[in-house]
Amino acid sequence: MTDQQSTADSKSEPIWKKLIADKAPWRWHGNVLVENGAVADHVIERKFGISNFIVKYIYGRQNRCRSVRQVVSAAVAHLGKQNCGLNFGAGYVRYAPNILNFDLELTPNADLVSAGTLKLPFKDNSLHLIISQEVLEHVDRPFDAIAEFHRTLSPEGEFVLQLPFIIGYHPGPTDFWRFTTEAFAQLLPASQWNIIERRITVGHGTALHRILTEFIAVHFSIFGGRVYRLVKGLVAVLLYPLIAFDLLLPLLPEKDRIPGGYIVRAMPVK
Repeated sequence: MTDQQSTADSKSEPIWKKLIADKAPWRWHGNVLVENGAVADHVIERKFGISNFIVKYIYGRQNRCRSVRQVVSAAVAHLGKQNCGLNFGAGYVRYAPNILNFDLELTPNADLVSAGTLKLPFKDNSLHLIISQEVLEHVDRPFDAIAEFHRTLSPEGEFVLQLPFIIGYHPGPTDFWRFTTEAFAQLLPASQWNIIERRITVGHGTALHRILTEFIAVHFSIFGGRVYRLVKGLVAVLLYPLIAFDLLLPLLPEKDRIPGGYIVRAMPVK
């Protein structure tokens, strides 16, 4: 290889390659790092349509609610531009160029494609931010995932963890868990994590909206999945005003009874 070729190759390599452990069982697929056993033979493009609009902005709006946006924005701003972060289960979201997207599928924005082993390819203490938004309910071993987050985060790093509580079954591709406010003391014990902030994402109005939508739609599943999805979308739109009850959240002493979910910011204790 000539010096000119070597220089060209080094320029094409992602700047975060230095964070990868030498013996990690992953391979490069262009500028995407793929775990051995993962499928990354074609890009999964995002679908657009009225059903996707309803899910994103009406039925599954929790990732875009005010409390979530504020927590995530603060963490991203604290990361700065000189360090790297990870969005674990990013989907099609890109928060910043230096926040790597980690997923099970090769999406247009993916930087790392996992085979589902929960083993991150990064060196110890190499990341300064990890974001996981409503992903761990789909993971069969959430404590193992959090242990990897703790290992790879630097002592000054931050962990943003968003989890659902009152929400219907939604396989993606699996769905195992729901989390109360007390669950975070188990997931993020004080001996290993310092919880900086904890907020409710969406409140009891959104929880009622989702459960009542499912309650009505599931009766129509007797006519098949297509009818079920059609009714679910229609009912979600019609019942959307129920989320206005979330505005009462600051006034309610028992607000932790049936919220839609929680989001926390934490720092590792090392």
